Amino acid sequence: MDKIIRFKNIGQNKRGQEEIVGFVLIMVIVAVVFLVFLGIMIRNSGKTGQGDSTIAYQFLESAMEQTTDCALSVGGSYLKLDELISECYATGNNCASGKGACLMLNETLGEMLENSWVVSNGSALKGYEFESVYSFESDSQSDGNEEIVRITKGDCGGSAVGNSYFLPEFPGRIITTFRMCY
Repeated sequence: MDKIIRFKNIGQNKRGQEEIVGFVLIMVIVAVVFLVFLGIMIRNSGKTGQGDSTIAYQFLESAMEQTTDCALSVGGSYLKLDELISECYATGNNCASGKGACLMLNETLGEMLENSWVVSNGSALKGYEFESVYSFESDSQSDGNEEIVRITKGDCGGSAVGNSYFLPEFPGRIITTFRMCY
């Protein structure tokens, strides 16, 4: 009879160990979920001051698809904003209307920015900066940037968020940056 009791006790101890292992596994899973949640919260709270802005990128992305009033030939198709930026940098040709591509770029951008972003003392937006530069790298020189267009409005001395949009322009690229200042 002694042998039966010993086997019975061994079975009860094993069941208790399994319950403890299960409890520890549940606690580990809860701790991992908590750490993931904490990491997400910390990462999102860090984007309130300076940094990349989804709104700025979406504005740039949609602005680049905007059709302008510039066609390079009479009866030709009108250029999108990204094509007009490239045309202003590469050749500076005139549009079919007789205005230069760079002048049309400045007028189109100025109107687009003015209609899209309200900058005043009463608004949260205190200013903005829009800039397109041609960026290149060469073996004989260090990195270089050549400004294509720059439009600013308001005061950008405080905190700012923004983003960049890249256009290929062999052998470099055109980097268009939009910053919103608060």
